[in-house]
Amino acid sequence: MFIRLKRLCLLLGVAVFVIYCDDHCLAEGVFVKTDKDTYYHQEIIEVTVTNKLPYSIFSFAADKNFLLSISNVEKRISQYSWDAFRASCVEYEYSRIPPEIPSGSSVSFKWKPLVCLNKQQRPLEKGRWRFTLIYQIRKDYSGNWVWRTTKSNEFIIE
Repeated sequence: MFIRLKRLCLLLGVAVFVIYCDDHCLAEGVFVKTDKDTYYHQEIIEVTVTNKLPYSIFSFAADKNFLLSISNVEKRISQYSWDAFRASCVEYEYSRIPPEIPSGSSVSFKWKPLVCLNKQQRPLEKGRWRFTLIYQIRKDYSGNWVWRTTKSNEFIIE
């Protein structure tokens, strides 16, 4: 009985790892980094997206349309908590396929660090920030898309 329980626990652990890894390990090959770690209030931020996956990803960051590529901007409020804000007050529709970022390639764009507060674009306040980049991968070429996200490095607004 104990051996069966032990095997069951092992199988459940492997299953949880595979499910978790499917969503999270892929993001480890897509890196989002700002050009500096600290910025002055309203300073333009240069962002580089690097695809180290063995296949292409597709993101609006590739055509410098950063507002379509950033799903949210987050401000750290405690050691483990973040407050999320929309990057733009405009509602965008993703009606077209985002441009490709080939394996081993990087793209850069400049971002005026704004968030949507009370339906108005506002500069980021002082504090520690990061943002979430969205991108797509294709499981096959039949048009089946999978949306993925990855976080940028943390940066400080002074």
